Amino acid sequence: MPETSADTNAMNPRLLLPIAAVALAMFPIAFRFTTTPESAGIASPGAFALPNIRSPLAAFSIRNAAPIDRINQTNRCQDCYLEQVNLEGRDLSRIDLTRANLRQAKLTRTVLINAVLNQTVLQEATLTEAQLQGADLGEADLSEANLEQAQMLHTSLAKANLKKATLEAAELRDADLRDTNLQDANLKNASLYGAILRNANLRNANFSGADLRYADLSEADLTGANLKNARLEFATLPPDWRSP
Repeated sequence: MPETSADTNAMNPRLLLPIAAVALAMFPIAFRFTTTPESAGIASPGAFALPNIRSPLAAFSIRNAAPIDRINQTNRCQDCYLEQVNLEGRDLSRIDLTRANLRQAKLTRTVLINAVLNQTVLQEATLTEAQLQGADLGEADLSEANLEQAQMLHTSLAKANLKKATLEAAELRDADLRDTNLQDANLKNASLYGAILRNANLRNANFSGADLRYADLSEADLTGANLKNARLEFATLPPDWRSP
């Protein structure tokens, strides 16, 4: 009589293969009846999304989202193209827009306190009454931008381009404007109390009625600058400068 053994049958591949085939065939049916669209992360019929938003796939989706979506989701949009975007009145405090292109952007009364705008393009942008206290605008392009009545207390504008910019009645107390290009800029009635304008290009800039008390203008180029009625008490002026 042939010998039989439970161990021998359990290890027989001929018996294991049919069992495995049945199990695999049943798996989709079991999955279908034990999960809901929400638990499976199904966004639409035929689509399957991983529910873990911290997954590499989710991170990839954020990186490739539209710029405004990236701002809404992460409060940062480095190198983004945002030309002519309208962000008026929005609170974008601490946002990181390094090297972003916001040429001709509408930012009237936008809150950009402590924002990072390093090397950002804001050429011809409207920043009227914007709040930029403590923001980093180093090397930013603000040429021909409108910053009338903008609040820039302690703002860094070192090496920024503000050629032909409008800063009338702007608040720039203790701002860092070292090596900044302010040629032909309008700073009428602006407050620059304690501001650093060392080695700045101030050629033909309009400082009429501006408050420059305690400001550091050493080595600045004031050729053709209008300082009529400007307050210059305790300001540090270039050694070759002569009052008109």
